[in-house]
Amino acid sequence: INWDKALRWVCAHCALAYRTPSPVVDLRAVPVTRGGQRFLFDRLWPLGDVGTLYGDGSSGKSLSAMLMALSYALGEHVGGVIRPVAAGVPLYLDWEATEDEHAKRLDSLSRGLGLREPPYVAYRFMQRTLADDAARVRKDIDETGAGLVIVDSMGLACGNVVDQEAVMRFYAALRSLPQSVTKLIVTHVSADGARQERGASSPVGLRWVNNYGRSNWELRADRDDRSGCLDVAMYHRKANGFALQPPVGLRYSFDPTDGAIGVERFDVLSNVVLIAHGSANDQIIGFLRDGPSDLDGVCDATGLKRNVCRARLSTLSKMGQIRRAASGAWCLNGTAV
Repeated sequence: INWDKALRWVCAHCALAYRTPSPVVDLRAVPVTRGGQRFLFDRLWPLGDVGTLYGDGSSGKSLSAMLMALSYALGEHVGGVIRPVAAGVPLYLDWEATEDEHAKRLDSLSRGLGLREPPYVAYRFMQRTLADDAARVRKDIDETGAGLVIVDSMGLACGNVVDQEAVMRFYAALRSLPQSVTKLIVTHVSADGARQERGASSPVGLRWVNNYGRSNWELRADRDDRSGCLDVAMYHRKANGFALQPPVGLRYSFDPTDGAIGVERFDVLSNVVLIAHGSANDQIIGFLRDGPSDLDGVCDATGLKRNVCRARLSTLSKMGQIRRAASGAWCLNGTAV
């Protein structure tokens, strides 16, 4: 075999295939699935799109990402927490920890949820950026049949979240993955966002990081070391093609004896620390749960400007969630005043 000639032929045809653009298609001929947006998880991550899960350190990002990997691998509504629409193989690409740490996390969650053994979660320890390793990742997807790819986390997977070229290369690499695969990106908030005591923050980096995600969820946590619990609130900050969803509360309980991690849903509006980062409507409803209040009281409790607060109260009233009592105070519908 003339290896020099063979390699030149392969390189030339690979370069030609890479440079050949996709053909123009008639959109009328493309099969369309009607009935609204399709999801991998119910109202969380759009099927085949890019989703972003972001928060400060110790906010439960990797733990929640592993919970979603576990749930997708089982294809079951485990513990009434996260409901996958389908089952499949998740591929966990890890730039931050080790296989031992993630294996322990998967085992602890599985035992905490009462499973006899953990499901299959494909894992790979990553060192190069996603753009530099995209060809190998595509091969991993093909070999494992993965339908969900988790990137943990974007900072190291991208290289530099404030450099436009690096960010563009990262998202181009994501786009090179099969369209049928849902991509979940785990990332952080900025230092200023982490210090916020109220309201929403954005993922760290260029605006592209927030804009490219089709469904972005911010995590905020409230830790109670005495009870061994971590309350994680997921706030839906951005959606393309469907409505923003109510906040999701995940309560993790850590068994000090055997290390099992239990998880259950909780009402985010019941946590005075976490509700401060919810939407204006959620903050108002959460505050009025403690009893009726006038406009000034609602403004003081939520930190909203008076005109904004008045508009929100009016909107919630029209939605039938609150009403104005004879005394003039605002209260939840169904609350006796």
